Amino acid sequence: MNLKNRLKSSKEKSRLNSLDHHKINILNGDKLNLIALFDEFMKAKIIINGKAETFLGTNAHITWAKIISNHFLEHDKPIPFGTVENYFCDGKPTDIDNSDRKFKIIPIE
Repeated sequence: MNLKNRLKSSKEKSRLNSLDHHKINILNGDKLNLIALFDEFMKAKIIINGKAETFLGTNAHITWAKIISNHFLEHDKPIPFGTVENYFCDGKPTDIDNSDRKFKIIPIE
């Protein structure tokens, strides 16, 4: 890769990584509530012709962990990727306690 392409690639990567002052701050609740909400996103269905279909999908569940750690703060503090990764890993993810599930996504027609 030539220097011009490396500089462009580096600049683009830095643009994609959110600085803390550009992240969404969890003001009430905590990261487990947010993780549970993203778990709801993963399971969300959309009604198409009367049938519930998967709304969002990826084979790389780690993408959800990257979104949370790169774009959210918990009470002005970064959320470590390793912490979130435990809930979205491909093997046996950490369970989310029902007390942390504050939201439910329900499809409507």
